Amino acid sequence: MLALVAVALIGYGGYVFFALLFSLSTSDFLHDVFTSIISMTLGLAIYDLAKQIFEHEVIYQSFHQTEDKQYKVLGKFLISIIIALSIETLMVVFKIALDDTSQMLSAFYLLIGTTFMLVGLGYFYKTIQESTPKED
Repeated sequence: MLALVAVALIGYGGYVFFALLFSLSTSDFLHDVFTSIISMTLGLAIYDLAKQIFEHEVIYQSFHQTEDKQYKVLGKFLISIIIALSIETLMVVFKIALDDTSQMLSAFYLLIGTTFMLVGLGYFYKTIQESTPKED
């Protein structure tokens, strides 16, 4: 179901983009471009999540798994979320800078939150590496 939602979001983003390209009326060009990019980015992030869940729970369920396999899946998921959030943060900053600069503080908070997630991911990887026994 997540994959279907992702495909629908990507399809909607593509539809908005192509409708914008082939339309003669450009009522709100930047809004439509941002809508298209946001829909496609969200769709790709959800698709990546669905793919990770499917690979981890269905395909590799019958194979021998190492102890840290669940941490690798969580790490991959967090990386895809951070990438999507970074793209969305840039889109919000650009949109606010073009429309209403009084909302720039909200964009700054979003950027700080994304940075905290990136630092948290680094800390997560550091603690996982320290806790895994080294093989000599």
